Amino acid sequence: MINLLHSNQQLQQAAGGSGLVVIDIYRESECKHMSSFYKKLPKKFPKVAFFRIDVKSFSGFDNFAIAAQISTIPTILVYCNGQNLVKTGVSSPQLVELLIEHCHEEYSKSISCSSSTLYSPASLSLTSSPSYTHLDNLF
Repeated sequence: MINLLHSNQQLQQAAGGSGLVVIDIYRESECKHMSSFYKKLPKKFPKVAFFRIDVKSFSGFDNFAIAAQISTIPTILVYCNGQNLVKTGVSSPQLVELLIEHCHEEYSKSISCSSSTLYSPASLSLTSSPSYTHLDNLF
């Protein structure tokens, strides 16, 4: 199941939860190819909590985007036990799935999501013009 987040308070509750949390920030009118893909992920990763933020219906999105340095849509955020591990502006379903799979595997091994067992956002970040050197350990 994927829950839609509408406010910063809901986002804080979701991101601060225990376990692995993936949040898709999207614009409904522009991200249809990712939408159908993203809806399939909870079945593939049943222990991961999935959420979505539609930029048009999220109250105060502009302030959130500035504070979180969100510069591209779609953006995927990955949290583990309240710690932000990854923020990526990638729009490739294959790379998003690979990223979630990697974080899920590492989380399953460590259960603690410590920064020493998972990649920091800087080392695993993807941009709209990706530098694949950051992904060497994933391929």
